[in-house]
Amino acid sequence: MKKQFFIYSLLVLFVLSACDNTLRLEEKYGDSPLETLVREIPDIKKVYRSTSDDIREYVIAPSVNAIPFNVEEVSMHINDTLGEVSLAYFGEDKHVKVAVYEYSHDIVDGNQAVKLDNNITGYYHNNELLEEKSLIWRHPNFVETSIIYKIGMVTFKKNTYHKTNNTLTKQDAINIANSIIDQY
Repeated sequence: MKKQFFIYSLLVLFVLSACDNTLRLEEKYGDSPLETLVREIPDIKKVYRSTSDDIREYVIAPSVNAIPFNVEEVSMHINDTLGEVSLAYFGEDKHVKVAVYEYSHDIVDGNQAVKLDNNITGYYHNNELLEEKSLIWRHPNFVETSIIYKIGMVTFKKNTYHKTNNTLTKQDAINIANSIIDQY
């Protein structure tokens, strides 16, 4: 009887662990979150290595712990037209995109100023029409680099891209931004 119970318990644990799609990323001491992603996810390593040297040094990943949901998937993309490199985090019907690119125009227009770490001012925007919340800020050496960081947050039904009521918050965006800023 004990043996059957033990086997049944193992089976239940196996089934429960198979249902958990959370991506397990072990951030090693001394490694940045980006180094962890490059080490653990071959597709990210491939894309990261293909980024231009000009932008690569400014690509910074937030800590997975700063993402306000259990991350199930992470991908990296390059948009050559915009000169943008982005990391996309997916999980629990939520999507957070962290982008870095060169942009020399005004980022203040229509956005709410928010204080970030290291005395940096970010600009938050809640686009109710698109149900996207975003936070944008300049790199501290903006005058020399024209580097901008942007976090975009949306929610959607699982396995579709039909957007739903966005439950991610301004504070979520600030926490993600500070996780990046603290690595400067």
